[in-house]
Amino acid sequence: MLKKIILTTALAAGLATSASAFDAEIEGDLSVGYFSKYIWRGQAINDESVIQTGIGFQVDKIYLNLWGNMDLTDEGEKNNFTEVDFTAEYSDSLTEGVDYTLGVIRYDFDEDAGNTNEIYGGLSFDMPLSPSFTVYRDIDAIEGTYFSAGVSHSFSLGEDMALDCAASLGYADSDYNLGYWGVDDSSMQDLALSASMPLAMGDWTLTPSVTYAAIMDDELKETDAYEPDPDYIYAGISLSTTF
Repeated sequence: MLKKIILTTALAAGLATSASAFDAEIEGDLSVGYFSKYIWRGQAINDESVIQTGIGFQVDKIYLNLWGNMDLTDEGEKNNFTEVDFTAEYSDSLTEGVDYTLGVIRYDFDEDAGNTNEIYGGLSFDMPLSPSFTVYRDIDAIEGTYFSAGVSHSFSLGEDMALDCAASLGYADSDYNLGYWGVDDSSMQDLALSASMPLAMGDWTLTPSVTYAAIMDDELKETDAYEPDPDYIYAGISLSTTF
């Protein structure tokens, strides 16, 4: 954890120096949230409550983010950061109404088991439902590929309120499924449906949310890596700000 903070601080300092040199602004964001479960791509990383925090820095088209998960019960390592991820990405416009993102994610776990790296690339479209498509390629421990397609829409509930809804569908190749599930077949992976309501509180935003997540493939459900429940519904509340 300390190494990640030092690395992020050093990179942020480097970005700030570069920003000054090129007369660009550096922006930051900070968030902390409580969630009743930690579900990642349909998998129950922790079926009980967690705290998740993140801090990010943006300079022009480059974004750096440090994110951590802390378990709150004996289901995992109680009151300890069980996972710390570092993300670096570059985003730009491909053409009018189409943006692209390229990035890398480093996943670090408290016992070093499963530490790995992913690269990814995605497209997002400025059109109704804001569709997006992202491909993640594990280049380290798993050497598999995960595909995600998503849509989202914000419904206005008044001058200062909105209901943000999103849906995503994942697909994984046989290498990914073999590494994470022990199943040597490619398949549809997971479905996620979420709703959130950001509430402005001065410089901060309070966001309650609820998410439904389910594994789509029956063979994946039969593995030991999958909990007995056929799907998950979990809630969260987060506090965020920009600076």
